[in-house]
Amino acid sequence: LAPPLPPVPPLLPPPFPALATWPSPPTLPPTPPSLMLVPQPGLALATEATTTAAAEAAGPPHDGPEEVDFYVYRAQSEAHYPLENVNAADLAGALWYLHHEVVPATPRKYHIDRIRRYRVRSRPTREFWNVHHSNFGPFFAYDGGRCTTPNAGQHYHQYGFVIGCQFVPLAEGAYMADHQTTVACDYGTEQCKSPLWFAMPGPCPSMGLQQQDLKGNSVELDVSKGKSPDCLRRMPGGRCSNGGPPTGAPDCTYSVEEAGEIMLDELAGIQDYNDFWNVSFYRCQMLAASAGNRSEPCVRNTEYSGAIDKGIGNHFWDGRLDKANCSQRVKAAEALFRKHYPRQRILKPPVCDFDMVYKAEFTWPVNHTGAAQSDWWAQRM
Repeated sequence: LAPPLPPVPPLLPPPFPALATWPSPPTLPPTPPSLMLVPQPGLALATEATTTAAAEAAGPPHDGPEEVDFYVYRAQSEAHYPLENVNAADLAGALWYLHHEVVPATPRKYHIDRIRRYRVRSRPTREFWNVHHSNFGPFFAYDGGRCTTPNAGQHYHQYGFVIGCQFVPLAEGAYMADHQTTVACDYGTEQCKSPLWFAMPGPCPSMGLQQQDLKGNSVELDVSKGKSPDCLRRMPGGRCSNGGPPTGAPDCTYSVEEAGEIMLDELAGIQDYNDFWNVSFYRCQMLAASAGNRSEPCVRNTEYSGAIDKGIGNHFWDGRLDKANCSQRVKAAEALFRKHYPRQRILKPPVCDFDMVYKAEFTWPVNHTGAAQSDWWAQRM
Protein backbone atom coordinates (compact mmCIF):
# COMPACT_ATOMS: atom_id res chain seq x y z
CA LEU A 1 0.00 0.00 0.00
CA ALA A 2 1.48 3.30 -1.01
CA PRO A 3 0.82 5.95 1.66
CA PRO A 4 -1.15 9.11 0.87
CA LEU A 5 -0.27 12.44 2.42
CA PRO A 6 0.06 12.35 6.23
CA PRO A 7 -3.12 13.12 8.15
CA VAL A 8 -3.79 16.40 9.89
CA PRO A 9 -2.93 15.81 13.57
CA PRO A 10 -5.23 16.79 16.41
CA LEU A 11 -4.06 19.44 18.82
CA LEU A 12 -3.73 17.45 22.04
CA PRO A 13 -1.98 18.42 25.27
CA PRO A 14 1.73 17.76 24.65
CA PRO A 15 3.35 15.02 26.73
CA PHE A 16 6.39 15.79 28.81
CA PRO A 17 9.65 13.88 28.34
CA ALA A 18 10.48 12.07 31.58
CA LEU A 19 13.87 11.91 33.19
CA ALA A 20 13.44 8.47 34.69
CA THR A 21 14.65 5.45 32.75
CA TRP A 22 13.78 1.91 33.71
CA PRO A 23 14.54 0.28 36.13
CA SER A 24 15.07 3.48 38.15
CA PRO A 25 11.97 4.73 39.99
CA PRO A 26 10.06 7.47 38.14
CA THR A 27 10.76 11.11 38.90
CA LEU A 28 8.78 14.20 38.12
CA PRO A 29 9.35 15.41 34.56
CA PRO A 30 11.41 18.55 34.05
CA THR A 31 10.07 21.70 32.54
CA PRO A 32 9.30 20.58 28.96
CA PRO A 33 11.24 21.94 26.02
CA SER A 34 9.45 23.72 23.24
CA LEU A 35 7.27 21.08 21.60
CA MET A 36 6.75 21.43 17.90
CA LEU A 37 5.56 19.27 15.05
CA VAL A 38 8.28 17.83 12.89
CA PRO A 39 7.69 19.51 9.49
CA GLN A 40 6.13 17.10 7.00
CA PRO A 41 4.55 17.77 3.58
CA GLY A 42 0.83 18.24 3.86
CA LEU A 43 0.85 18.48 7.66
CA ALA A 44 -1.15 21.33 9.20
CA LEU A 45 -2.02 22.52 12.67
CA ALA A 46 -5.27 21.26 14.09
CA THR A 47 -8.34 23.34 14.82
CA GLU A 48 -10.63 23.45 17.84
CA ALA A 49 -12.86 21.04 15.94
CA THR A 50 -10.10 18.43 15.70
CA THR A 51 -9.60 18.68 19.45
CA THR A 52 -13.31 17.95 19.88
CA ALA A 53 -13.05 15.01 17.48
CA ALA A 54 -10.14 13.61 19.48
CA ALA A 55 -12.00 13.91 22.76
CA GLU A 56 -15.12 12.33 21.26
CA ALA A 57 -13.16 9.35 19.94
CA ALA A 58 -11.11 8.88 23.09
CA GLY A 59 -14.11 8.24 25.34
CA PRO A 60 -13.70 8.02 29.12
CA PRO A 61 -10.12 8.63 30.34
CA HIS A 62 -7.98 5.66 31.34
CA ASP A 63 -4.54 5.46 32.89
CA GLY A 64 -2.76 3.11 30.52
CA PRO A 65 -2.82 1.42 27.12
CA GLU A 66 -5.80 -0.82 26.39
CA GLU A 67 -6.10 -3.92 24.23
CA VAL A 68 -7.80 -3.20 20.90
CA ASP A 69 -9.56 -6.08 19.10
CA PHE A 70 -10.23 -5.57 15.38
CA TYR A 71 -9.97 -7.01 11.87
CA VAL A 72 -7.44 -5.99 9.25
CA TYR A 73 -7.62 -6.90 5.58
CA ARG A 74 -5.15 -7.39 2.76
CA ALA A 75 -5.71 -7.58 -0.99
CA GLN A 76 -3.59 -10.54 -2.06
CA SER A 77 -2.97 -13.25 -4.61
CA GLU A 78 -2.67 -16.87 -3.52
CA ALA A 79 0.75 -16.00 -2.06
CA HIS A 80 1.17 -16.75 1.64
CA TYR A 81 3.37 -14.79 4.02
CA PRO A 82 3.03 -13.66 7.63
CA LEU A 83 1.16 -10.51 8.66
CA GLU A 84 4.45 -8.88 9.63
CA ASN A 85 6.38 -6.06 7.96
CA VAL A 86 3.36 -5.32 5.79
CA ASN A 87 0.64 -2.72 5.48
CA ALA A 88 -2.96 -3.73 6.04
CA ALA A 89 -6.29 -1.89 6.13
CA ASP A 90 -9.79 -1.91 7.47
CA LEU A 91 -12.32 -3.22 4.94
CA ALA A 92 -13.07 0.23 3.51
CA GLY A 93 -9.34 0.87 3.18
CA ALA A 94 -8.80 -2.43 1.37
CA LEU A 95 -11.56 -1.61 -1.12
CA TRP A 96 -10.07 1.88 -1.54
CA TYR A 97 -6.74 0.26 -2.43
CA LEU A 98 -8.33 -2.24 -4.82
CA HIS A 99 -10.22 0.57 -6.57
CA HIS A 100 -7.04 2.63 -7.04
CA GLU A 101 -4.33 0.08 -7.68
CA VAL A 102 -5.73 -3.32 -8.64
CA VAL A 103 -8.95 -3.46 -10.63
CA PRO A 104 -8.01 -0.63 -13.07
CA ALA A 105 -5.28 -2.95 -14.39
CA THR A 106 -6.21 -5.72 -16.83
CA PRO A 107 -5.40 -8.36 -15.76
CA ARG A 108 -5.47 -7.33 -12.10
CA LYS A 109 -2.22 -5.98 -10.65
CA TYR A 110 0.06 -8.62 -9.10
CA HIS A 111 -2.58 -11.29 -9.88
CA ILE A 112 -4.50 -10.14 -6.80
CA ASP A 113 -7.72 -12.14 -6.62
CA ARG A 114 -8.92 -12.08 -2.98
CA ILE A 115 -9.30 -10.13 0.25
CA ARG A 116 -7.80 -11.85 3.28
CA ARG A 117 -9.00 -11.04 6.77
CA TYR A 118 -7.08 -11.28 10.05
CA ARG A 119 -8.17 -10.74 13.62
CA VAL A 120 -5.64 -8.52 15.39
CA ARG A 121 -5.42 -7.82 19.10
CA SER A 122 -3.03 -4.98 19.87
CA ARG A 123 -1.63 -3.14 22.87
CA PRO A 124 1.10 -0.47 22.57
CA THR A 125 4.12 -0.37 24.82
CA ARG A 126 3.81 1.64 28.01
CA GLU A 127 6.89 3.56 26.88
CA PHE A 128 4.94 4.80 23.85
CA TRP A 129 1.78 5.43 25.86
CA ASN A 130 3.67 7.53 28.40
CA VAL A 131 4.46 10.03 25.65
CA HIS A 132 1.50 9.88 23.26
CA HIS A 133 -1.43 8.49 25.30
CA SER A 134 -2.72 6.68 22.21
CA ASN A 135 -3.17 3.07 21.14
CA PHE A 136 -1.59 3.45 17.70
CA GLY A 137 1.62 4.98 16.43
CA PRO A 138 2.43 6.70 13.14
CA PHE A 139 1.96 4.91 9.83
CA PHE A 140 5.04 3.61 8.03
CA ALA A 141 5.08 2.18 4.50
CA TYR A 142 6.29 -1.39 3.89
CA ASP A 143 7.33 -3.04 0.64
CA GLY A 144 8.81 -6.50 0.25
CA GLY A 145 8.91 -7.09 4.01
CA ARG A 146 10.95 -3.92 4.51
CA CYS A 147 9.97 -0.55 5.97
CA THR A 148 10.61 2.13 3.36
CA THR A 149 9.71 5.20 5.44
CA PRO A 150 12.82 7.18 6.44
CA ASN A 151 13.53 7.41 10.17
CA ALA A 152 11.01 4.73 11.11
CA GLY A 153 13.85 2.89 12.84
CA GLN A 154 14.13 5.75 15.33
CA HIS A 155 10.53 5.25 16.36
CA TYR A 156 10.92 1.49 16.86
CA HIS A 157 14.18 2.02 18.73
CA GLN A 158 12.53 4.52 21.07
CA TYR A 159 9.22 2.79 21.74
CA GLY A 160 9.30 -0.82 20.55
CA PHE A 161 7.18 -2.22 17.74
CA VAL A 162 3.85 -0.41 17.96
CA ILE A 163 1.24 -0.82 15.20
CA GLY A 164 0.87 2.40 13.19
CA CYS A 165 -2.19 3.85 11.47
CA GLN A 166 -3.37 6.61 9.15
CA PHE A 167 -6.52 7.54 7.27
CA VAL A 168 -6.74 7.69 3.48
CA PRO A 169 -8.40 10.67 1.77
CA LEU A 170 -12.07 10.55 0.83
CA ALA A 171 -11.31 12.89 -2.08
CA GLU A 172 -9.83 9.88 -3.87
CA GLY A 173 -12.49 7.32 -2.97
CA ALA A 174 -15.74 7.77 -1.03
CA TYR A 175 -15.39 4.74 1.23
CA MET A 176 -16.57 5.55 4.75
CA ALA A 177 -17.27 3.74 7.99
CA ASP A 178 -20.53 4.16 9.89
CA HIS A 179 -18.67 5.51 12.94
CA GLN A 180 -15.65 7.64 13.72
CA THR A 181 -12.34 6.07 12.69
CA THR A 182 -9.82 8.91 13.08
CA VAL A 183 -9.18 11.90 15.31
CA ALA A 184 -7.31 13.72 12.53
CA CYS A 185 -10.38 15.56 11.31
CA ASP A 186 -12.70 18.47 11.94
CA TYR A 187 -15.40 17.23 14.28
CA GLY A 188 -18.61 16.16 12.54
CA THR A 189 -17.11 16.01 9.05
CA GLU A 190 -17.09 12.95 6.82
CA GLN A 191 -13.30 12.82 7.10
CA CYS A 192 -13.79 11.50 10.65
CA LYS A 193 -15.15 8.27 9.08
CA SER A 194 -12.26 7.76 6.64
CA PRO A 195 -10.80 4.38 5.64
CA LEU A 196 -7.74 3.28 7.60
CA TRP A 197 -4.40 1.74 6.77
CA PHE A 198 -2.14 0.05 9.32
CA ALA A 199 1.57 -0.71 9.60
CA MET A 200 2.42 -4.10 11.13
CA PRO A 201 6.06 -4.07 12.29
CA GLY A 202 7.81 -7.43 12.09
CA PRO A 203 11.33 -8.81 12.46
CA CYS A 204 14.17 -6.54 11.35
CA PRO A 205 11.93 -4.02 9.57
CA SER A 206 14.84 -1.98 8.21
CA MET A 207 16.04 -4.84 5.95
CA GLY A 208 14.24 -7.02 3.41
CA LEU A 209 13.50 -7.75 -0.21
CA GLN A 210 14.66 -5.26 -2.82
CA GLN A 211 12.58 -4.16 -5.79
CA GLN A 212 14.14 -6.76 -8.11
CA ASP A 213 13.10 -9.52 -5.68
CA LEU A 214 9.39 -8.68 -5.72
CA LYS A 215 7.19 -11.02 -7.74
CA GLY A 216 3.50 -10.31 -7.40
CA ASN A 217 2.36 -13.67 -8.76
CA SER A 218 4.73 -15.77 -6.66
CA VAL A 219 2.95 -18.30 -4.45
CA GLU A 220 5.61 -18.04 -1.75
CA LEU A 221 7.81 -15.05 -0.93
CA ASP A 222 10.94 -15.34 1.22
CA VAL A 223 10.33 -12.18 3.24
CA SER A 224 13.36 -12.91 5.46
CA LYS A 225 15.71 -12.49 2.49
CA GLY A 226 18.18 -9.68 3.08
CA LYS A 227 17.72 -9.65 6.87
CA SER A 228 20.82 -10.44 8.90
CA PRO A 229 20.65 -12.99 11.75
CA ASP A 230 21.83 -10.32 14.20
CA CYS A 231 19.08 -7.91 13.11
CA LEU A 232 16.43 -10.64 13.32
CA ARG A 233 17.54 -11.46 16.86
CA ARG A 234 17.79 -7.92 18.16
CA MET A 235 14.76 -6.46 16.35
CA PRO A 236 12.12 -9.25 16.57
CA GLY A 237 9.08 -7.13 15.69
CA GLY A 238 5.84 -6.70 17.58
CA ARG A 239 3.97 -9.94 16.85
CA CYS A 240 3.75 -12.05 20.01
CA SER A 241 5.82 -15.22 19.63
CA ASN A 242 3.46 -17.20 21.89
CA GLY A 243 0.34 -16.28 19.94
CA GLY A 244 -0.84 -13.62 22.37
CA PRO A 245 -2.65 -11.96 23.95
CA PRO A 246 -0.47 -8.87 23.56
CA THR A 247 1.25 -7.76 26.74
CA GLY A 248 2.52 -4.38 25.60
CA ALA A 249 6.12 -5.58 25.80
CA PRO A 250 8.20 -4.08 22.96
CA ASP A 251 8.23 -7.46 21.18
CA CYS A 252 4.61 -8.42 21.98
CA THR A 253 2.36 -5.56 20.90
CA TYR A 254 -0.04 -7.57 18.74
CA SER A 255 -1.34 -11.06 18.00
CA VAL A 256 -2.82 -12.35 14.74
CA GLU A 257 -5.41 -14.98 13.83
CA GLU A 258 -6.43 -15.80 10.27
CA ALA A 259 -10.12 -14.98 9.80
CA GLY A 260 -11.01 -16.06 6.28
CA GLU A 261 -10.97 -14.69 2.77
CA ILE A 262 -13.35 -13.74 -0.03
CA MET A 263 -12.66 -13.87 -3.76
CA LEU A 264 -12.91 -10.77 -5.91
CA ASP A 265 -14.71 -12.68 -8.68
CA GLU A 266 -17.56 -13.59 -6.35
CA LEU A 267 -17.65 -10.08 -4.91
CA ALA A 268 -17.94 -8.46 -8.35
CA GLY A 269 -20.21 -11.14 -9.84
CA ILE A 270 -17.67 -12.42 -12.39
CA GLN A 271 -18.07 -16.12 -13.19
CA ASP A 272 -14.71 -16.68 -14.88
CA TYR A 273 -12.13 -13.88 -14.72
CA ASN A 274 -9.93 -15.17 -17.54
CA ASP A 275 -12.94 -15.51 -19.80
CA PHE A 276 -14.16 -12.05 -18.72
CA TRP A 277 -11.10 -10.03 -19.66
CA ASN A 278 -9.35 -12.27 -22.16
CA VAL A 279 -11.20 -15.13 -23.87
CA SER A 280 -14.44 -13.22 -24.44
CA PHE A 281 -12.65 -10.64 -26.60
CA TYR A 282 -11.14 -13.23 -28.94
CA ARG A 283 -14.37 -15.20 -29.01
CA CYS A 284 -16.14 -12.04 -30.18
CA GLN A 285 -13.54 -11.54 -32.89
CA MET A 286 -13.91 -15.11 -34.12
CA LEU A 287 -17.70 -14.87 -34.20
CA ALA A 288 -17.53 -11.55 -35.99
CA ALA A 289 -15.15 -12.96 -38.59
CA SER A 290 -17.33 -16.02 -39.22
CA ALA A 291 -20.58 -14.07 -39.37
CA GLY A 292 -19.14 -11.21 -41.39
CA ASN A 293 -21.95 -8.83 -40.50
CA ARG A 294 -21.01 -7.39 -37.06
CA SER A 295 -21.60 -3.63 -37.07
CA GLU A 296 -19.74 -2.76 -33.85
CA PRO A 297 -16.10 -3.57 -32.99
CA CYS A 298 -15.32 -6.09 -30.29
CA VAL A 299 -14.37 -4.44 -26.99
CA ARG A 300 -12.18 -5.96 -24.28
CA ASN A 301 -13.92 -6.15 -20.90
CA THR A 302 -12.35 -4.39 -17.93
CA GLU A 303 -13.50 -4.27 -14.30
CA TYR A 304 -12.90 -0.55 -13.93
CA SER A 305 -11.51 2.26 -16.04
CA GLY A 306 -10.54 5.46 -14.27
CA ALA A 307 -10.89 7.38 -17.52
CA ILE A 308 -14.65 6.75 -17.64
CA ASP A 309 -15.15 5.93 -13.93
CA LYS A 310 -16.89 2.66 -14.66
CA GLY A 311 -16.34 -0.85 -15.91
CA ILE A 312 -16.86 -2.41 -19.31
CA GLY A 313 -18.78 -5.66 -19.12
CA ASN A 314 -19.12 -5.36 -15.32
CA HIS A 315 -20.35 -2.48 -13.19
CA PHE A 316 -19.55 -3.44 -9.61
CA TRP A 317 -16.78 -0.81 -9.35
CA ASP A 318 -18.64 2.04 -11.07
CA GLY A 319 -18.40 5.42 -9.31
CA ARG A 320 -15.24 5.71 -7.23
CA LEU A 321 -16.49 8.95 -5.66
CA ASP A 322 -20.12 7.88 -5.45
CA LYS A 323 -20.89 7.54 -1.72
CA ALA A 324 -23.86 5.23 -2.22
CA ASN A 325 -21.94 2.92 -4.55
CA CYS A 326 -18.92 2.80 -2.24
CA SER A 327 -21.17 2.03 0.72
CA GLN A 328 -22.83 -0.79 -1.20
CA ARG A 329 -19.44 -2.28 -2.05
CA VAL A 330 -18.42 -2.29 1.62
CA LYS A 331 -21.74 -3.90 2.57
CA ALA A 332 -21.36 -6.50 -0.19
CA ALA A 333 -17.91 -7.47 1.10
CA GLU A 334 -19.19 -7.65 4.69
CA ALA A 335 -22.10 -9.84 3.56
CA LEU A 336 -19.76 -12.18 1.72
CA PHE A 337 -17.59 -12.65 4.80
CA ARG A 338 -20.74 -13.35 6.87
CA LYS A 339 -21.92 -15.84 4.26
CA HIS A 340 -18.70 -17.85 4.32
CA TYR A 341 -17.82 -17.37 8.01
CA PRO A 342 -21.14 -17.04 9.87
CA ARG A 343 -19.70 -17.99 13.26
CA GLN A 344 -17.03 -15.30 13.35
CA ARG A 345 -17.46 -12.16 15.41
CA ILE A 346 -18.41 -8.79 13.97
CA LEU A 347 -15.72 -6.26 14.91
CA LYS A 348 -15.79 -2.57 14.06
CA PRO A 349 -12.67 -0.75 12.84
CA PRO A 350 -10.75 0.93 15.66
CA VAL A 351 -10.09 4.65 16.01
CA CYS A 352 -6.75 5.79 14.62
CA ASP A 353 -5.78 7.97 17.56
CA PHE A 354 -2.12 8.81 16.92
CA ASP A 355 -1.50 12.47 17.66
CA MET A 356 1.77 13.77 16.25
CA VAL A 357 5.56 13.48 16.11
CA TYR A 358 7.13 15.92 18.56
CA LYS A 359 10.30 17.85 17.91
CA ALA A 360 13.34 15.89 19.13
CA GLU A 361 11.22 13.28 20.92
CA PHE A 362 13.58 10.50 19.84
CA THR A 363 16.34 12.17 21.89
CA TRP A 364 14.30 12.02 25.10
CA PRO A 365 15.16 9.36 27.70
CA VAL A 366 12.81 6.40 27.39
CA ASN A 367 10.09 6.58 30.05
CA HIS A 368 9.56 3.07 31.44
CA THR A 369 7.12 4.20 34.13
CA GLY A 370 4.45 1.50 34.59
CA ALA A 371 6.06 -0.86 32.08
CA ALA A 372 6.94 -4.50 32.65
CA GLN A 373 10.60 -5.41 32.58
CA SER A 374 11.93 -6.53 29.19
CA ASP A 375 15.39 -7.65 28.12
CA TRP A 376 14.79 -6.18 24.68
CA TRP A 377 15.83 -2.65 25.69
CA ALA A 378 19.40 -3.81 26.33
CA GLN A 379 19.78 -5.43 22.88
CA ARG A 380 17.80 -3.09 20.60
CA MET A 381 19.39 -1.67 17.46
